[in-house]
Amino acid sequence: MIADHVGTADSVLWGVEQAERELASGRTVIVLHDAGAAIVFPAASATPSAMSFAIRHSSGFVQVALAASQCDRLLIPPAAEMYGRRAVSTSSRQRVGVDAVEGIGTGISAADRARTARVLADSTSLMTDLTRPGHVIPVSVSSADSQEMSVAGTASSLVGSATGNCAAVFAEIILDVDPVDLPTRLDVVEFARIHGICTVDSADLGSPDRYRSSSVDRSYST
Repeated sequence: MIADHVGTADSVLWGVEQAERELASGRTVIVLHDAGAAIVFPAASATPSAMSFAIRHSSGFVQVALAASQCDRLLIPPAAEMYGRRAVSTSSRQRVGVDAVEGIGTGISAADRARTARVLADSTSLMTDLTRPGHVIPVSVSSADSQEMSVAGTASSLVGSATGNCAAVFAEIILDVDPVDLPTRLDVVEFARIHGICTVDSADLGSPDRYRSSSVDRSYST
């Protein structure tokens, strides 16, 4: 039986349009980028199954790309402020970790983190719906960012274009292929083929403006 978070393809399905169709159906895709590959799926429809898959095939460090305006509205401060740094990289754009207030246990399980991801993605959520610190790390993304798209920005833009909500769960893939080196692209492609997951290269996504103008800026507009 194929889990609800993956597709049904017998081989890897490449291309932005296919990835968007998978994401629009709430499924997981893999995004190849210069430094590796990331598991990506919509935060708004995050399921325990999808979250468990991301945790199991990564270091367990799962983040949610979230519009900076939504982070600010929920009063989730930048983690970098704790160290007096400017937010100029993906890591320094991280916000303080959060957990959902209701519907979770300790906050660390796949089901709990999926619930927190859905709360983060919900435009009706309030700051009081989240506790700080927690186990899910938001990474703020903004259309005002003129730098080259990060993994968070790519995930957010792709999910936003597919679903209309730019909140995206993402986790860097770690495979047991080699205990020393990171997986190669061929390793990731084979992994995707085995699991029937659509894989897309970030280089094929085109200009960041194509996505950001329609997804990041408008995702939480009323």
